[in-house]
Amino acid sequence: MGVAANNKFSTRHPVLLTLLLLLVAAVYWRGLTSNFMFDDFVNLDALANVDGSGIFDRNLWDFVAGGSAGPLGRPLSLLTFALQADAWPDNPFAFKLVNLLIHLVNSALVYALCVQFCRIRKLGQQDLMLIAGFCTAIWALHPLHVTAVLYTVQRMTLLCSTFMLAGLLGYLHWRPQPASPAGWKELLPLTVGLGCAGLLALLAKENAASLLLYVIALEYTLFAADPANPLFRRWRNLVLWVPFAVLVASAVVYAYATRDSFISKLNFTLLERVLTESRILWAYLGQLISPDMLSTELFHTPQLSTSLLMPITTLFACLAWLIVLVLACLYRKQQPVLALAVFWFLAGHIIEGSVIPLELYFNHRNYLAIVGPLFAVVCLLVVGRARFPGSTQKLLLAIPLLMVAVNAWQTTTNAELWRKPLKLAVDWYRHDPLEVRNAEFYAIKVAYTGEAGAEDASEIYDGILQDNPAMLRPLFNRMLLSCISPLISLPASEVVSAHIEHSNSGETGLLTPLNELVNQVVSRKCTAVTPDYLEAMLQSLVPRLSEFNRPTALSALGKLRQLAGDNAAALGLYDQAFAISHDAGILFAKALLQMNTDDPRAALVTIATATTLVLAHNDIETGSREHKLNVLHEMQRDAESMLNAAGKAAGP
Repeated sequence: MGVAANNKFSTRHPVLLTLLLLLVAAVYWRGLTSNFMFDDFVNLDALANVDGSGIFDRNLWDFVAGGSAGPLGRPLSLLTFALQADAWPDNPFAFKLVNLLIHLVNSALVYALCVQFCRIRKLGQQDLMLIAGFCTAIWALHPLHVTAVLYTVQRMTLLCSTFMLAGLLGYLHWRPQPASPAGWKELLPLTVGLGCAGLLALLAKENAASLLLYVIALEYTLFAADPANPLFRRWRNLVLWVPFAVLVASAVVYAYATRDSFISKLNFTLLERVLTESRILWAYLGQLISPDMLSTELFHTPQLSTSLLMPITTLFACLAWLIVLVLACLYRKQQPVLALAVFWFLAGHIIEGSVIPLELYFNHRNYLAIVGPLFAVVCLLVVGRARFPGSTQKLLLAIPLLMVAVNAWQTTTNAELWRKPLKLAVDWYRHDPLEVRNAEFYAIKVAYTGEAGAEDASEIYDGILQDNPAMLRPLFNRMLLSCISPLISLPASEVVSAHIEHSNSGETGLLTPLNELVNQVVSRKCTAVTPDYLEAMLQSLVPRLSEFNRPTALSALGKLRQLAGDNAAALGLYDQAFAISHDAGILFAKALLQMNTDDPRAALVTIATATTLVLAHNDIETGSREHKLNVLHEMQRDAESMLNAAGKAAGP
């Protein structure tokens, strides 16, 4: 193809990409007015303490440094949220607009990545345009990404992907050509670019380690047939395989260290998780080609694989993956695009789909993982059409065009649903009524719709409690539902007793509804649940809880004892809770109680301990460090004033 023809196609790239991005923006636009949901509040509530004065605001940096969503705190993602503190919590549109803009940037980067893949395969300009355009459109519009874009806190996934894509493009740009002699000087930009991109991605979200695996997948598929000079082979061993070995060793150690947390927190073992994921990965691929037209559900808990034969599909899934992996390894040079699809997809899921104690299923885990399989499918259709007559060629090109249209329609529908919480709750519940969180979400939304809705909510929660006798979170949420509507009665005492008796001591998600219930009861906002009723239940529950959940329950009992006027018992319960967790928040309550009981000297000791803890540990979920320090200083002044007043009253 001549220079003029190449120039013609090169000028079409910006036009095609602009049209694609406008289409993606139009599809998602109406969903930007949807509300904050679920973990948005857990992760972003502390934004209320950021005053929006800019980067010199100490509360802003406390928020950025105080993340607890992952081992590193994800400070880069939190920084982007902190810079929008003025919009919290009344303007979700502003947050979701930024999410969409990041998704559009990622779409442009995916387009550039597909162009590079095509050039490595030495495809013609027409095929390159078709493949890059179709692949990017299908990916950017895929309904699997709705939760990544419209669920505010998933900006962490989006931002991490931005830096991983940038790192991959930098790698492809600076990777030495097979025929060119490369020295360490030429490899320096490649190393620095990959390292910087990986670090930035890691500060956005921890699954940035997948970047290393994506590079390995590219190196041993698309570049498998290229001869590499000895120096570059040494570079690969040092920069790719040594970190890979460290990653594998760390995963083994981590799996051993956390083996008990699977049962205590998630109710399944490490082996059960890995076996179940073998089936889930095939389900993801099914969604990739034929997205589910019925649901946008955020939560889904598939049937657990308790062994290779239970269910039997686990055995088939594992065998299928073994066969696919063996074939991909054997034919990676002859069929590099198909091998890339396999290695890329597995690279995208190895972090969150193996030994880490996480939930089994989330759509957003496919955000980058599906790029490889999509590229392979589109590439086969576009390149393979040359073997068929004209009418068949058009039919083959109609397949990716149909996928674009279906994805655009489905994502538009889903984005519209996100604007209507009740309809969204109905959709999730109808699609998967056995998923507890879907049922709870629907019950809470329908409870506000009137008498009939309250009755429906009661029936739904009765079913949840009957089907899940070991879960405490829905039990507390059921009680909160009684606070919402006087038409909803409390669960029967035998139901409460049964749940306490069979409870999972380390259940995740328990603390939020428990704290909310206790606060409503103590503040007299909930008349359906009496303090005596709640205290009796907690007394029987505390001995069964794990050390992670027990301090919250003990603190709750302390608040209830304090409400009843039994201050000595309340102080004892606060001490028990603090001995387990060393949480400064417990000391706040204890110091206030000590001042209320005219013991300012003891309160000053408690305040000093709390101040030391706040300075040493920044927990944004309980408010900004500066706000907590200001409260403690005010309490200290009050306690000192009380002490001085007592001294003056005692006389010389």
